[in-house]
Amino acid sequence: MVYKLFYSGLFNRNSRFLLKRYIFTGIVELLVMIAYVISFKLSSLFWGEIGFAEYSLVRRTLALLIPILFLGFDIEIPRRMAYGHENDQDSDAISYFINGCAIVFITVLISACILLSGSHLFGRLFFGDSSYSKLIKPLILIVIGFSLHALCYAYFRGILKIKYANLIHLNTFGIILLLSFLIL
Repeated sequence: MVYKLFYSGLFNRNSRFLLKRYIFTGIVELLVMIAYVISFKLSSLFWGEIGFAEYSLVRRTLALLIPILFLGFDIEIPRRMAYGHENDQDSDAISYFINGCAIVFITVLISACILLSGSHLFGRLFFGDSSYSKLIKPLILIVIGFSLHALCYAYFRGILKIKYANLIHLNTFGIILLLSFLIL
């Protein structure tokens, strides 16, 4: 009985459409993971052990800072936009997006000012030595870029354009990430 329900649900028209979306999203996430692994390999090849260690420290620090700075808006913006879009309240969906962008940008701006004003303190706190305070400015630029990416990604997820959201995700965290090593 369960088999029949699963089998009939898997092969109806709507389920095949959703399955294609999930497969595309899975492929994109797999490619992004491969790009991350390649980026670590490229950082060790191009910059040596010290450069690799600095790159790894910055990546870990980003993993700490991003959830704190976004305050959950990377999840809430698409949720509210999708709700407004589904209920034919597109003006509400856009206002959620604009207000969410404003809050994220204000949070990032305030945190950038705090990080810059105490760069030696945060260099010691994040990286273990105040001599790494030189990494605070690039860290802020990465946070700004990540914020722009997350807001664009959230927008397309919110209006249920998952294909575009996945392409932006692949572009930012796959292609641009690897191309940045060729530029540097």
